[in-house]
Amino acid sequence: MELFRSHLQRPRFTLAEVAGLIAVVGIAFRWPILQLPTFAAGLILFLCRLGLSVILVLLIASVTGFVLGLSLPLIVTH
Repeated sequence: MELFRSHLQRPRFTLAEVAGLIAVVGIAFRWPILQLPTFAAGLILFLCRLGLSVILVLLIASVTGFVLGLSLPLIVTH
């Protein structure tokens, strides 16, 4: 039942999580192929900390990843 239950709350991030996310974003901008997975992981971390249910987090991340995956070839040019 805990998968479907949503407990919205103010997200609280530790200093290590923020520093890790900043480091990963820096690495992702160095290698552009890592930008989409980094965005997805950051979105999942934020939504889980917000208190959304696991099912809702996976649904939002899947839809966002699908849309970004379709639009990425239009944005990135070789």
